[in-house]
Order: sequence, then C-alpha cells, then structure tokens
Amino acid sequence: VTVPDLSKKTPSEADNELKALNLVGKAGDGVYSDSVEVGRIVSQTPAAGATVKAGDTITYEISKGQEMVTVPDVIGYGQSDAKAMLESAGLKVMVNTEENESYTSGIVFRQSATGQVAKGSEVYITVSSGSNKVSIPNVVGKTESDAINELYASGFLVTVVDQPSDSVTSGYVITQSDTGSAAHGSTITVYVSTGSETSDEPTSDDSSSHDSSNGGSSSSSSHSSSSDSSSDTKTDSGDTSTI
Repeated sequence: VTVPDLSKKTPSEADNELKALNLVGKAGDGVYSDSVEVGRIVSQTPAAGATVKAGDTITYEISKGQEMVTVPDVIGYGQSDAKAMLESAGLKVMVNTEENESYTSGIVFRQSATGQVAKGSEVYITVSSGSNKVSIPNVVGKTESDAINELYASGFLVTVVDQPSDSVTSGYVITQSDTGSAAHGSTITVYVSTGSETSDEPTSDDSSSHDSSNGGSSSSSSHSSSSDSSSDTKTDSGDTSTI
C-alpha cells in the first residue's frame, strides 16, 4: 500500500483516509510550526509515497503553532551581553545606537519587545553612544580674551555683549548665559564690562559757566571714543559681537 500525503490535514481527515487504505493512523506528541496551522498535520512517518503493508501504522505530528519564548529584560546590560541573552532565547537581535545622557556608552537603555513573542522574532535594542554634552567653564571675572579662549578650548562658540558695570572692571566678564553643561558646539554668551557709566553732574555755578561757554552741549563718553579706535568695532554699551 502506498502511504498517502497527510500534510496540513486534520487528524480526522487523515484517519479516514488511512482507514480506507487499511492503514492505522496515530498522532504523535505534536511539534511547533511557523507555517502549519495549529491542529493540522506537519509531518508523518513513514513519509508520503512509501510502500507499506496493510494494517501498518502511520504516525503523524500535529502542529502546536509557533513556539513562544520569554524575552529577557536586557536594559542596563552591555551590548554583547544583551545580544547573547536574546540569542540564547531563540531571538534575532537588531542593534541601534543613540545618544543618552543617563546611560554610559555601550549600555542598552531600550528594547522593542518584552513578555512572550514567537521564537525567531526580531528584537531591537538601543545602545547608548553616551552624551555629547561637555562642561561649561566658569569665566566670570576673567578678561574677555581669556574667557573666549577658555570657552573655545572647551568646544563652544562665543558671543560677547558689552555692558556698563559699576562693580566690574572694564574688559572683564560680568556674567555668562549658561553654566553646567551643554552640547558641544553650543553658543555661550558672555557679558563684558565697559566700566562705570558715570555722568558728571555740574554744580549750579558750573552749569551756568558751562552753558555760557559751550551753549549747553554735553561731552562724548569716554567709552565711545575709546571704542571707536577698537578693532572690535564696539561703539556703545550693550553692543553685541559674535566671536
């Protein structure tokens, strides 16, 4: 008797077909299958087309569907350890990298799946490439040139704003726009003193003498005259220049 092909048939369909050929059907323990619907036959022994004697037994394996596995939690593990853990569970691993301030470079901080998934599924892990933030030096109280050089050396761009100050000597930094840390290449604004912005108030006698001799005109500020000769072309307090 030639053994019929039982693949993808139900056990009852297989038993009826075998019975008609004077053969006996027997279900095996069942197997996992990605391609055969649960409850249908995946394989058989002897194979289809084999020649057997009447009354022989044909054993068939019924699909249990896709095998499910538990996805290990790999957050906080190094990339190589995380990959090994997932592969040991029968999963395919895909790796992405991304900047992250909270996780050291090379550490997994995100995964695409948890719980139960079909064996052989792809799981994406995202690995930290570290942070591109760098510490911002404190340049308050330093000269403009020293402040600019120090910020440049740390990887920052610099914008300078001139401001009058009664307490900080001209040419020294009063304050800065940012402290702590910032992304490499960020712009830091420094506010540089132009000195005290004083106005000489004349006495009543002086005022009258001044008015008669000068027609009440006021003198130009020392900052304007000195800054006119400056190579930075800063002409008034509050001017901004980008370095």
